[in-house]
Amino acid sequence: MILTLNSSLNPYELALFHNSHKPLARCDLASMKLSESLFSNLTTLIKDHAEVNQIKGIALAKGPGPFTSLRVGMTSVRTMAQVLNIPIKGFCSLQCMVSAYRAFNGLYIATIPAYRDHYHVRLFGIEKQLIQAKSSLLLLSEHQLKIFVSEFKQHVYLLGSFKTDLMLFFKTCSLNIIEDPIIRSRDLYDLFCNTNTVSADWRDLKLVYKQT
Repeated sequence: MILTLNSSLNPYELALFHNSHKPLARCDLASMKLSESLFSNLTTLIKDHAEVNQIKGIALAKGPGPFTSLRVGMTSVRTMAQVLNIPIKGFCSLQCMVSAYRAFNGLYIATIPAYRDHYHVRLFGIEKQLIQAKSSLLLLSEHQLKIFVSEFKQHVYLLGSFKTDLMLFFKTCSLNIIEDPIIRSRDLYDLFCNTNTVSADWRDLKLVYKQT
């Protein structure tokens, strides 16, 4: 069984998979008091659907995203991976967002709100259901994001949640806007199963909550 956790982008979610792309069980996590919510739901999930020793790996959306929720999530699952001696793989939250659209070829600009009207931004390309990062992780102000987006002359998908004035500007550009994207547990599960290049040792797991 594989455990997945998204504490990077609301709605936060915990899920358990067993040899299927459909979760054996899943639960939403309260954004307030996430620590208590995560612990109680994780305990219930395992009690009702599995033995602890049946969990063979953990997939985590490691950021970017809010520092507090990412830290709570990482601390919990990294401790579990250490105690159970199981692999844990962390994936860029922006890649996880784009994974929901991998059946459609094209360029994707994925964004997650940061602080003070800034956004975490990364460009991805999808071809034949393969996702490839086309840029490093960027931290852009609203003004910088407008410039970045307006430079694309070809059709581009833009994923994110934006204020009204910013949305009005984007609608004047050559964009297909996907509002309020989410991170799906089944995409985390797929990434875990199909990615061999990510280190799976709990000691190597590092969060991405700011541009460094």
